[in-house]
Amino acid sequence: MSQMAIALIILGVTILCFIFEPVPLVVSAVTASILYAFTGLIKMEDVFVSYNTNTIVLMIAMMIIGSSLFHSGISEVIGEKMSKFTGNSEKKAILVTMIASCALSSVCTNIGVMTALAPLVTAMCLSAGIAPSKALLALLFGAQLGGFNTLVGVPSNVFANSLMVGQGYESFRLFDITPFGLGVCVLGSLYFAFFGSKMLRDTGYIPEFAQTERKQLDKRKAVISCTTLFVVLLVIAISPDAVPMHIAAVIGALVIVGTRCMTVQEASRSIDWNCAFLMGSLSALSAGLQNSGVGIVTLAGAASYATPFAAPQNMLAVGWTNYKFMDFVKVGIPMVLLTYLVVICLIPIVMPF
Repeated sequence: MSQMAIALIILGVTILCFIFEPVPLVVSAVTASILYAFTGLIKMEDVFVSYNTNTIVLMIAMMIIGSSLFHSGISEVIGEKMSKFTGNSEKKAILVTMIASCALSSVCTNIGVMTALAPLVTAMCLSAGIAPSKALLALLFGAQLGGFNTLVGVPSNVFANSLMVGQGYESFRLFDITPFGLGVCVLGSLYFAFFGSKMLRDTGYIPEFAQTERKQLDKRKAVISCTTLFVVLLVIAISPDAVPMHIAAVIGALVIVGTRCMTVQEASRSIDWNCAFLMGSLSALSAGLQNSGVGIVTLAGAASYATPFAAPQNMLAVGWTNYKFMDFVKVGIPMVLLTYLVVICLIPIVMPF
């Protein structure tokens, strides 16, 4: 049997396990990466090499910084103020979440936006008496949709532009794709708030970072937490060569623990280790597929909200919401189609040939 066939069989069984969940997702993913090693698709020493990637380091550090908002008590204060605007309306909570995440993700990495806003969104929902699962999924979709707004919104925009320049075409400017992004953000937000969210159940799950006793507002800790978060997001948005995103996030996490806004034990408990293991094992699967000769189609990258394992930030949303594979499929596929429709309709208007 060819390496390609073996890779596809293991992948197919893994996807079925993701859909029906006979065992936890992380067990299926890690097992598949180990099978790839035993069948020679990846080297045995590479099974866990993807667990120390910059993306995972960025995610873990941002989880600690975001969780510090709960431990300082500021998230509840902000959440209560936000809930006065949204009331107990789930639709308003979803729209506010998507607008904020769309705006921030235009210039910041999706993982940074999600881990920064998740404590505030969760606090808003808890103050309003709304289960946070739908709003946190809206946070994911908003962050992904916002990536269409500028050339630096997501790495795939920059990559596609570099390929285009390499073929002799004129480079896009920073805001050339903004009309497409605005269209996708508006229609995507309205779709999810008024239609897509109705297809989802409220799981009632409270993320681990919010599973802590109610904290009284500590002004010193609140100032440190908010300032650290703002500075880290600013550095991520600017992306200076001297300070990579994951280094900025780690420095921020060190500030949080070093100033005793959180203890080392509290910081450790705020990390979704299940998500980290999933991301690492799925990276190993991706490497195995490439080694087997199976291509990765570039267009599939645009469908990153259609499955829970299509992108690292999706894994975050799984850990925060407890939504299943089919929940992503039934809500995400219409969003993929809507995205394509907006782009197809706007190309003749915005970029006529």
